[in-house]
Amino acid sequence: MRKNFLVLLLMCSSTIFLAQNSGVDKKRTQWDSINGCGVVWDSNHIVSKEIKGDLYSYKAVLARNQNSYVKAELKLDSVFKPIQSFLNNEIRQSLQLDLPYYQVRIDGYYGYSSGYNLHYKGERITIFRDCGCGTFKGQRVSGRRIRVMGNFFFTRPARLYLHFRNPRVNEFDFQFKFENGLPKSFVSFQYTNLLDKKIKFKNGKLDSLKSYYPNGELEFEASVIEGKLTGYFVFYHSNGDEKFKVFFRNNKVLHFINEEGRYDWNEGLNNWTLYY
Repeated sequence: MRKNFLVLLLMCSSTIFLAQNSGVDKKRTQWDSINGCGVVWDSNHIVSKEIKGDLYSYKAVLARNQNSYVKAELKLDSVFKPIQSFLNNEIRQSLQLDLPYYQVRIDGYYGYSSGYNLHYKGERITIFRDCGCGTFKGQRVSGRRIRVMGNFFFTRPARLYLHFRNPRVNEFDFQFKFENGLPKSFVSFQYTNLLDKKIKFKNGKLDSLKSYYPNGELEFEASVIEGKLTGYFVFYHSNGDEKFKVFFRNNKVLHFINEEGRYDWNEGLNNWTLYY
């Protein structure tokens, strides 16, 4: 009798162990080494996509009982750090580029988003699900709902935006487009109603980058290949003349040209030396 009881106990323990393991095995991670994109699945739902890089990184997590968010970071100042002492304050300021960060509330199992907090340019704006709207400093704003049900965000095109209903307040306006849970383009606007920043992505990775002055003239533009700065990154004066340009290869500064001439890295002297 006692022997039968022990056998039964072992069988029950094995069943519980297998059930727990099957629950753990539901979540799996796939890493696409070619596109540099990580995907996390929970059962048959995608709950996260991530891109890692020195210059640009992105991660979207949309799942119940998790810290859900959509966050993209472009760290231009980090790749310009080797020549920071040669940059004037205007150029340094232009490299501080903000992208929206969304803190999302998820209701129910793979349910809908009841709203989100949008962090942008040092401010926080709450957007509610029912109206897709909110307020900021007494001004009415419109935002796009983040659709989670049916794995919508990770499997279809999505467009998020922020728009002030008062036409005189528009310095925060932007449009952020996604494709299958990865960024596709970001466009922001200035108080002049002209473009501020224009960024394109390919397979979620950085593909082109431009910034503009309030008068509409180009402030800077970057040459990007396979998500990395490769070629000239050119800064302009507000009248359209070239001001400063830096040559990159795979996010590394090789040389730069300012009003004095071209500077190259001198291994012997361990500093940047005027070439001509």
